[in-house]
Amino acid sequence: MKFISIITLCAITSAHEITQLKVPLYADPRRPAVLSCHFQMDDQKLHSVKWYRDMDEIFRYNPSQKPPIRLFNVTGIMVQGGECQIDSCMVKVMPPPVATRAAYTCEVSTEGPKFQIARQTKHMTVVAMPDLDPIISGAPKVLKPGEQIFLNCSSDYSLPPSDINWYIDNELQKVSWEYSNSAITIVATIQFSW
Repeated sequence: MKFISIITLCAITSAHEITQLKVPLYADPRRPAVLSCHFQMDDQKLHSVKWYRDMDEIFRYNPSQKPPIRLFNVTGIMVQGGECQIDSCMVKVMPPPVATRAAYTCEVSTEGPKFQIARQTKHMTVVAMPDLDPIISGAPKVLKPGEQIFLNCSSDYSLPPSDINWYIDNELQKVSWEYSNSAITIVATIQFSW
């Protein structure tokens, strides 16, 4: 009975595992996102570390190859670089400029003959809050009774696009929308008489 316990203990201590996976829950498409994978190899030799976005490989570190790091740009994401140490790999990605949610997986494999694999996945959602407050323009300094005015409310870039509502005396008003081609601003125009 003691012999079986010792064998089990040895098998557990020689395993490799991912100890920490860091993937931002939310990412802004205007700024790079940093993904990191920390692992423990114990007495096994590292074969490779791979990163996937959904099912597509985006990064590979294989210390026995020259160069050891390979980047794979796939539709919807740009890999800006990466760096690996003996127990971790960090990858910098530029999220796509569309509101999406994707799974990011770190896969750590050992050398043969067994080629054991440890894998963990986390999800990242691309969203962006406006950097600037909304701007209202078109308001005259002086307004005569019955005079019509046109007001514009412009919102800075955001994902998903901002939803602009106009209220007059606590009543929601119908507005016309204008989306710029560069997706930088959203403009809502209102016309009314005072």
